[in-house]
Amino acid sequence: MQHPVAGLMAMRSALHSEVERTRAVLYEGRVHSISEASGKCLLRLESGELVK
Repeated sequence: MQHPVAGLMAMRSALHSEVERTRAVLYEGRVHSISEASGKCLLRLESGELVK
C-alpha cells in the first residue's frame, strides 16, 4: 500500500506541472491575467474571454 504522503506528493507534482503549463500559456501572451478565489483559478484571455 502506498504511503499517504507519497500520494500527496504525487498530487502536488501533478498540480505543479499544471501550473507550469498555465505559465507557458501566460508567457505566450494569450493570457491577460490570472486570479484565484475560493480554490478556483480564472484566466482572462486578451480577447476578454474568461477560462475557468
